[in-house]
Amino acid sequence: MTRMHFAVSIGYLAQPALPGWSVHSSFDNAVNLCRAGDRQMLALVSERYPDGPSAVRIAAPVGWGRCFQRGQTIALRNGVLCAEGVRDAAIGMRGARIWSRPDLPCGRVIEDAGCRLESLTGLLGQQQAWLMTSAEAEMPDNTDALSALVGMGQGLTPAGDDFLVGYLCLGRVFAAMGDRPRVELNRLAGSLRRRLCRTGDISEHHLRLALDGHFNSALCDLRSAMFQPAANYGSIRLAASDLAAIGASSGRDTLAGVAAAFRRFAAFTVHAYAGVS
Repeated sequence: MTRMHFAVSIGYLAQPALPGWSVHSSFDNAVNLCRAGDRQMLALVSERYPDGPSAVRIAAPVGWGRCFQRGQTIALRNGVLCAEGVRDAAIGMRGARIWSRPDLPCGRVIEDAGCRLESLTGLLGQQQAWLMTSAEAEMPDNTDALSALVGMGQGLTPAGDDFLVGYLCLGRVFAAMGDRPRVELNRLAGSLRRRLCRTGDISEHHLRLALDGHFNSALCDLRSAMFQPAANYGSIRLAASDLAAIGASSGRDTLAGVAAAFRRFAAFTVHAYAGVS
């Protein structure tokens, strides 16, 4: 008898109905699918993880992901996503809500930037402090220092890549507010795209999403909290804690990127509104 699990949400970029999916890698609570022809990826993750643009969140017990094996063909038939020849690897897709990308927060002058930043930095450890220092190694243009982080670290999503995803997420808000952040982010994006070959498949996928403005719900929630008109430091700390809790250190590395971008660009924006070059 086939054991059925059920999807609770589907990211707005996820396309499980496309043909050609196969298992790239599998873990206790996550399965990564890939398509050889166009390098697309699709993540099947436990519902305890945040929504993602190319992710399907699933209500399933711990260990469900181990039913899948690398190379297995995955197909959607009659509303059920299943792996060929695996009875315990069926996922019902009907009825799952579609997670949509939140709007980009409206940028504004942030007079209490230091207090908002302190709400983040208390959650960072030694590794994250080192990442922030590395990103600020070359001023005023830190493009080379940031680009050098691609692929730096261990695991499916190295620390340097996670940091860059957070940096790009916050940077997009500031890029909409002034010329200097926009020019810096555009230069950085070009440099990062040229270096994506230095990291692994999964991390490259997340970086490509970030470069195109797509981020998970935990990052989007923190970004919204950071740009509230009237600061609510409690909501900032809560959103930062939710992000930091992802993975062993991935969430905190991403949070460090958020903090680094905020520290760099908030001052520029205040100066620009005040007429200071």
